[in-house]
Amino acid sequence: MDGKNIREVTSKGISYIDDAGQRQLIDFEACLRNSTTPSWQTLFQK
Repeated sequence: MDGKNIREVTSKGISYIDDAGQRQLIDFEACLRNSTTPSWQTLFQK
């Protein structure tokens, strides 16, 4: 993925076009749930 494929950056995540031409989302909340670094999780707790 390069900068030309990024479509939108919001507080929810980053949307981009993948190599197959499909729109995808990197979901920040999902990343946080899957994080194994406790200090990262405490930075973004609601």
